Amino acid sequence: MPDIGQNNKTVMVAGGTSGIGRSVVLRCRKQGYDVSYFGRSWAHLEETQQLLGPAAGALGGQVDVRDPAELAGFVRETRRRLGPVSCLVYATGISPKKNGRRVPLHEIGQSEWDDVFSVNLTGAFRCCQAVLPGMISQGFGRIVLIGSSAARFTPRFAGASYVASKAALSGLARSIAVEYAEFGITANVVSPGNVATEMTGGALSDQNKAAVRNIPAGYVAQPDDLAGIVEFLCRAESRFINGAIIDATGAEYVGP
Repeated sequence: MPDIGQNNKTVMVAGGTSGIGRSVVLRCRKQGYDVSYFGRSWAHLEETQQLLGPAAGALGGQVDVRDPAELAGFVRETRRRLGPVSCLVYATGISPKKNGRRVPLHEIGQSEWDDVFSVNLTGAFRCCQAVLPGMISQGFGRIVLIGSSAARFTPRFAGASYVASKAALSGLARSIAVEYAEFGITANVVSPGNVATEMTGGALSDQNKAAVRNIPAGYVAQPDDLAGIVEFLCRAESRFINGAIIDATGAEYVGP
């Protein structure tokens, strides 16, 4: 079982009912963590619960991060049922499309812009605020934000609202890293390239088939490829990785 500090091993995964988030939930549960997880879709929640089975140590919920009251209630229930949160993984995100393509900047309405930032960035801010006091008390905390390669180099498929909101996560992580390192808390961003999820239409979608042409590895990632990286960042031995952006792109992006 991973040693993640203070005999506490509770991971909370926002967006944990589908895609990368669900893979993180399943991997962490298999590795012995207690997990709480939520998403907006009831159908996705039920699917995830079935995959986890009836074992104790898991708490799922239907939560919209745009609703502060819903989120606060779920965090309280997590503390009551599983104890204080040691690790937060923020894997929630939306990327609006028009006829299957990104919405051009001059066509993005204010409501769409605000909604994307509310989910992709403000939700992360709210989740971090909710769990940081408990992490400070434990003297241990791990925060992992799921970014995007679209915020790191040429965005080929995502629109400006998604790109800008994902880019802002790196600033949030750096701020947390600097402010809370003294309390044993780290904050990092995992920045994946194309991943075969519902958002991208699966491995055989036009988007992902087009993406493969630019990926030296020759394939798009599966959610499980990201889950292992995230789970490592939740461990005690990752303590000196703080404020980092970890690119997982199959060598499509090789940063300086």
